[in-house]
Parts: sequence; structure tokens; C-alpha cells
Amino acid sequence: YVVSTAAPAEAGSFTPEWLNIGHNDTASFSITATPGYTIDSVTGCGGSWSGQNPYVTAPVTADCTVTATFSSQNEQGECSFIVLPGRNNRLAVICL
Repeated sequence: YVVSTAAPAEAGSFTPEWLNIGHNDTASFSITATPGYTIDSVTGCGGSWSGQNPYVTAPVTADCTVTATFSSQNEQGECSFIVLPGRNNRLAVICL
């Protein structure tokens, strides 16, 4: 069976990206978040995410996909600030 993975390329990745495994075998993947992102959840193929690598599937009996979701640290209230000069000796602060 083929166990594939899905993650937004800008937010993170799986290692390996896919595996061919036999009937009732399990698959193991490491998930890495891109700097500026955190892993929200990992689901699929009967496995469960404990917040730590590796993600291990349940015994596989058909092709399946493991999916990761991520959030930007900016979504969690963290910012990278840019300060721009404005009019009348004022500053403009932008949160990215």
C-alpha cells in the first residue's frame, strides 16, 4: 500500500514524503514546521499525534494519506514589527 503525506509547502514537511508498505504494517513519519509556523495537528491512517515525532500510523490495510495542519505564529498573537516614519514626526508600526 502507499501511505502518502499532505502539508502546505510553506508551513512544513514530512520525512519521508511517502512510503510503500505491506498489509498490516505501520508507517512512521517525522513532521517539521517551517520557521514561523507551529504544528497544529497530524491525522490520518489511524494514527494519533502526541505532539512529538514520529507520527506512527495504525496497521495499514489500504492506501491512505497522513495530513498535517499548521498555524502561523502571527495567528497566535506574535508579531514581527516594522516601524516606518510618518508625517509630523509620527511613526507607523506594522505587525507582520
